[in-house]
Amino acid sequence: MTPSQPSPLFHIGRVPVHGDAILAPMDGFSDWPFRSLCRSLG
Repeated sequence: MTPSQPSPLFHIGRVPVHGDAILAPMDGFSDWPFRSLCRSLG
């Protein structure tokens, strides 16, 4: 990890999970505008 990268929120095994990946499992259950809004609002 370089100093300019933010640290991941958590890890699944050895895989670092950053905030952008958290909404990915919602694909198919919600639409893109809703996920985009959630992402922009944190």
